[in-house]
Amino acid sequence: IFDRFDWIDWTPQSALDIKNNCETAIAEYEKYFWETRPKNATTEDGYRSHYQRYFDYLPQDEPFTIAVIKETLLKFDVDSFYRKHAYQAYKALSDLHKLDWPKEFAPLRGKWKAKKRHVPSDAEIIKALQKIDNKGWRWIAGILATYGLRPHELFQLDLSQFPIIATHEDTKTGSRKVWPVPSDWV
Repeated sequence: IFDRFDWIDWTPQSALDIKNNCETAIAEYEKYFWETRPKNATTEDGYRSHYQRYFDYLPQDEPFTIAVIKETLLKFDVDSFYRKHAYQAYKALSDLHKLDWPKEFAPLRGKWKAKKRHVPSDAEIIKALQKIDNKGWRWIAGILATYGLRPHELFQLDLSQFPIIATHEDTKTGSRKVWPVPSDWV
């Protein structure tokens, strides 16, 4: 592939040392990841969404090679969010294991970019909230909108000074106090 030859690409799995398979490469990456970062709810969620979800596509018992990575990467739609993030995860995995990442792979990353988001007006938010029949779900959507919280923060709120809310230290933005905006939405 790409003017490169590696015996590992042509050796039957039975002849390979088990250390060379994708499962072991991933386990070593995860070990390294946690040695270099604090482990908390936010970083665990980040590892799962930015790395593990893409590592799960790799054939665990096959050799960890550039050919296997390319074959797996090509299963993601061209120019998609998933292709871009799989590319980044596989490159990080390859870099750790000093696998020669071909320059020719750059176009495989794709050209996906996040679209500009529409921020709804207060009137649009109120209209959307009124359409939610279940009072519990309406409260959840309302508190997210009123306080600008992230969904995972709902499970770690301090309401003891309500209407001022405090988020827990283990959230992405850390511990902070949040005021309702607009205040009449409380």
